[in-house]
Amino acid sequence: MLFGAKALIKGQRATHPVGVGAEGIATIVSNPKIPKNEFFTPGRSFPVCLRHSTIQSVDDVLIDFCGGSLRFAGSDDMESPCDLVMGTGPTTPLWSVPAIYDAVRAKVSGDLKTYLLLGPDHLAANIGGLRQKPESFYDQRFHTEVIFDFKALDGVRRYVRFRLIPADGRPETGLLSEEVQWQPWVNERSPTETLPKDYLKREYKERITRGALEYKLQLQLHEAKDNDPPLTLQIGKEWDESTHPWLDLADIKMTTLLSPTVTERLRFIHTNLPSTIGLLPAQSVDDPSVVVHVRNAVYVWSYDLRSKRSNKVVPDHMASYHIRVQTGSRSGAGTDASISISLTGKVNVFFLDKECLIDACCYSYTQLT
Repeated sequence: MLFGAKALIKGQRATHPVGVGAEGIATIVSNPKIPKNEFFTPGRSFPVCLRHSTIQSVDDVLIDFCGGSLRFAGSDDMESPCDLVMGTGPTTPLWSVPAIYDAVRAKVSGDLKTYLLLGPDHLAANIGGLRQKPESFYDQRFHTEVIFDFKALDGVRRYVRFRLIPADGRPETGLLSEEVQWQPWVNERSPTETLPKDYLKREYKERITRGALEYKLQLQLHEAKDNDPPLTLQIGKEWDESTHPWLDLADIKMTTLLSPTVTERLRFIHTNLPSTIGLLPAQSVDDPSVVVHVRNAVYVWSYDLRSKRSNKVVPDHMASYHIRVQTGSRSGAGTDASISISLTGKVNVFFLDKECLIDACCYSYTQLT
């Protein structure tokens, strides 16, 4: 319901609300060290779109996860043969339906401390993905929060995870300091902070205007065995890189910045997958594989609601103005208060719990107090 309400009322994603997008080309490496399959064939190229965002906040300065979702299609293509929804951190704390419920309840109640201290694995997964004032979206490592079936031509059953990294391997910034890790629920903008709320989006736009941004798409493979422990498919746990090395899959070059409106139209669907990648079946609400099915159903529903407001133009920048009218020191003065606001363009105006979308140069609102 929270996803639907935000999508219908504001025309925004319930998570990853404001993003920055780019378009480019992905080319499968010439000699991939993976079993042959029908989709990721050596030298094959695809148009791709990439959307970066913070997951919860519209203020890039706050502690948050970062997202980097990739679709193997151009910005004008309605359908994509492959969408990879990714976020910072090698694992995710959203490893079951109850875990998703815990996260949503904490968001509504504001009790992040209780949520983050649900258990050591839970805290570790959050700390592993949360970032505080990274220098750029570009230097982050983005992981799929899903373990997929990987179907190769040799018929051997395998599981796969994907990640997106900067091609030059530059250090990842914004990792939580030891001090912040002790209390990551303390998450407020400092009064002395000078960075703008959208500094990450601005930085990425400026960076791509200086030249193409190169990434590598990599994967990890696990050959399925009858005696695999249950944790093999636990998306809240990493695979050992000594036995499951990251292998280069594609070279990605992002060349063109997308407008905010085009970026907002980008659609990422978990079930948009080629025949060589499959979703694992889910056995129960506690099965880690159920998460992708739940998230996909919610995202599709949210997208359909947002499309009802598809004529909305997304601004490059957002501004909030708070106006308080004081009627004097006398209690219950009962004075009529009139507010006149001059606006230019299309503006969302909020009065208490109401919202008005208007095209105007002047709007007058009268509140009896």
